[in-house]
Amino acid sequence: MNADDPSHRTEPVPERDPDPAPMVLSWRQAMDRLASARVGRLVFTERGLPAVRVVRYRVRGGTVRLDLDDGAGLTMALREAPAYDGVVALHADGLGEPPGGGWEVTAVGVVRTVETGGGGTAVLIDVRHVTGHRITFRPAGPPCPPSPSPPARTAAGARPERGPRGHLRAL
Repeated sequence: MNADDPSHRTEPVPERDPDPAPMVLSWRQAMDRLASARVGRLVFTERGLPAVRVVRYRVRGGTVRLDLDDGAGLTMALREAPAYDGVVALHADGLGEPPGGGWEVTAVGVVRTVETGGGGTAVLIDVRHVTGHRITFRPAGPPCPPSPSPPARTAAGARPERGPRGHLRAL
């Protein structure tokens, strides 16, 4: 009898979860990962509609400073943000860090603009809430089946009629 043979073990063998749930990051872990990315997606309201822009940024403590070089476009949109409660979100990720996994972080806060010396404007986000997760990717499964062909045209050249819910009617 070999003591290393798994069939002779008496203690339970822990099973490995093939699809572990994403690990929730603490505030500090999430902010540290946010600071490490330096590029993220800013989600804000522009003229009453949701908008997303890729931005460079820096994190210091609980404040994010946006590095905007687009002229006045985004800065002007963010100056209007207080009219929409000034709430914005910044999302960043590190996919493939480590291989087969990664992380994602979303910080939500209130945006403010601050005049700097020389007539410039700094855009700051005071982070009020942050969520982050470590992600583990499963190997990709088989590819999706191809999409069905579009419906054939009738003899008159028109496509078959569709019902009230968009389904094709029988010919």
